[in-house]
Amino acid sequence: MTGGIINGVRRASKESWRRTRKFGAHAGWICLCAHAQNYLIRLRNRYGNQNRVTCPCCNWHGNSFRVLDVGHWIIPQVECPNCGAHDRHRMFCLFLDRNAFTSMQGKNIRILHFGPEPHIHFTTKKEKESTRVIAADIHAEGMTCADGTRVQTDVQRIAFDSESFDAIVCIHLLEHVENDILALHELFRVLKPGGAAYIMVPFAPIPASRELGRPDPLLFGHVREYSQQDFEQRLHEFYVNAIAPLSIMTPEEQRLFQIPDHQVIFICQKAVPDWPSSGK
Repeated sequence: MTGGIINGVRRASKESWRRTRKFGAHAGWICLCAHAQNYLIRLRNRYGNQNRVTCPCCNWHGNSFRVLDVGHWIIPQVECPNCGAHDRHRMFCLFLDRNAFTSMQGKNIRILHFGPEPHIHFTTKKEKESTRVIAADIHAEGMTCADGTRVQTDVQRIAFDSESFDAIVCIHLLEHVENDILALHELFRVLKPGGAAYIMVPFAPIPASRELGRPDPLLFGHVREYSQQDFEQRLHEFYVNAIAPLSIMTPEEQRLFQIPDHQVIFICQKAVPDWPSSGK
């Protein structure tokens, strides 16, 4: 165990020093603090109360989820030590389990999943015959975890015909896209009337969304920060229903799964011709 501690300290020190030289002392300090906190969390998960938190993606139980180092600050209770799922994955997995796609059961449905992640599974074995999930990403390496059909395409210029999909899943992708308004219009275009796009973005505690001008390497390459106060305005082409954590779980479950209030799923439906225009 002593050797593991020494190796961990060395890795943390080297990464912190690299971060300091490239981005400054504050970024290096954040890196070092995140490593230290995650080491303490590892000890608590090994020796502490094992029933404080649960990951619904893999059914892991433990004392605490790992913190997330986002370069500028540290976010607590984010990453599952077992499967690596983040709070957004836990939220969406619970949503899938309790709500999503129930109205489409029994049909031959097509789902477009942009930026596929291994923690999200749309169907049971029984439903696979009637559901086709197509993975899409601008980079081929972004689809290595996906099963079945993979299509390399830009969300700003989607390589599918209009009205091709019954559902679209787009989780924490738009903050990486140069023109998110164009991307949203493309999602609207390839969605069938009556279909829905399930969209999630990370929110910053700011009063208005802001463009960063270029990808921020300390913020996972994000080109903008979204505010929860104005993001829904960007979804004006759709009929929107915002699903907050307490819409699908109890306060006790929210604490157990450690899903913060800002993890919101926007169900963005495309109107069918006879829907009233006032519904938006």
